Amino acid sequence: MLSTQDREFLRIALELHEQTIIYEKIKVDYGYRFSKAFFTILFLLKKISPDRKSVELKSNTAICFTQNQRNIISNLSKVNIIDFTFSLRDFVKFSNYQNLIAVFRFTREFPEYNKRYLKILKAVVYSEALCLGGEHSNHRILLCNDHTVEAVYMRLKMQAVGIKVGYLQHANVTGKFPKLAFDKVFLFSERAKQTYLKKGPVRADIVVGTDLRHNNLKSSNKLKTNKVLIILTKVDSIRVATNLESKLKSLGYAVSISLHPADRRLLAKKLRFRSKSLLENLAWADIVIAGRTTAIVEAATVGLRVIYIGNYLLDKKFQTDKEFDLKATGFIKQEFYSNEIIAAVHEGRNSIDFNEIDYYVGDRKSKDDFLSNIQEWLVG
Repeated sequence: MLSTQDREFLRIALELHEQTIIYEKIKVDYGYRFSKAFFTILFLLKKISPDRKSVELKSNTAICFTQNQRNIISNLSKVNIIDFTFSLRDFVKFSNYQNLIAVFRFTREFPEYNKRYLKILKAVVYSEALCLGGEHSNHRILLCNDHTVEAVYMRLKMQAVGIKVGYLQHANVTGKFPKLAFDKVFLFSERAKQTYLKKGPVRADIVVGTDLRHNNLKSSNKLKTNKVLIILTKVDSIRVATNLESKLKSLGYAVSISLHPADRRLLAKKLRFRSKSLLENLAWADIVIAGRTTAIVEAATVGLRVIYIGNYLLDKKFQTDKEFDLKATGFIKQEFYSNEIIAAVHEGRNSIDFNEIDYYVGDRKSKDDFLSNIQEWLVG
C-alpha cells in the first residue's frame, strides 16, 4: 500500500510532469480507461502474481527508462545498470496485487490524475521493485531523467532513505523542465546549465561536458543534396508528412521518414518497417525537414542542412501555446512556411546558425573527462 509520504511524492511527481508538457490533446483522452481495464483483467485472471520480481539495487548504479537513456548510459564503463525498458510481459512480472490496488485507490482519491494512470502504475511498480530501505543509505545512483512521473517519484523515494541521486542529462533541455533537485548534476552544455539556472539556484554541483548522444555521429561533407529526411515526433501528422514526401519524390528527391521510437500509432506501425534509427537516417540524409523537435540539433551537429517548418507537421488533435525553445534562443534563424518548403529544399536554404552548435552540445573534445567525472562521483 502507498504510505502518506508515498502519496505526497506521487502528487509532487505528477505536478512536475504536468509542468513539462508542451503538447496536449485538444479532446479529452480516455486511453487511461483501457489501461485501467487491461490491468484489472490481468488481476482478475490472476496473471499478476501476489509476489513480484525484485531488483537488487547496488551502489554505483545508473537507471534508465528508455532506449535513448540506455544508449547514453552505455558510454559509462564499470557501472551497474538497471534497465526498465522491458516488455509488457516483464512489466507484469514486476507488478503485484498490492501495486494495482494502491494505484486504483490513489486515482480514486485523486480523480484528476486518472489520465496519468499508466504513468502512476509504472512509477509505483519500478520503485517498489527496488525494495528501497535503510541498507541503501550510502548508495549513489544516477538517473537520466528529471521530470517524468517515474523518475521524480523514484528520486524522492531514494532521497528519503538517504541515497545520493545524480542526474545525467538525456535530452535537450527546455524552459519547462523543473528546477534541479539532485545531489550531483551532469549536463551536456552551457546552454542546458543556463536554462536550468533560470528556474532558480541549484544546491548541487553542476558539471558541464558534452552531449553523449552525439559521439557516434560523424560530420557530413556531402556534395549531393538529393536525399531528404523528414523527422516526426509522436504528435506530428504522418499523413501530412507522407503528402510532403510524395511532392518531393515527384521532383526527383529520395525521401525517408524518421519516426519517433515511442510512436505507437497505427500509421506509424505501417511505416516502421522502412524506418531506421535516427543515427542511421542522419548518416543517409543530405537535408532534414523537421518541426518542433530537438533532433534538429543532431542534424546540425553532423553538418546537415535543416529546413525548420514550425508547426506545419503538428497533428490537429494536439495544441501548443509555447514557442519552440531552439527558435526562441536563436539556434533556428529562419522558419519556412507551407508554401516555402519545396523552394527552400530546392534552393539550398538553411534554418540553422551553425556557429551556435557548441553552445547546445558542449565541447565534443571533453567526452573522456566528462565520463571520468561521472564515474568518479558514482564510486564516491
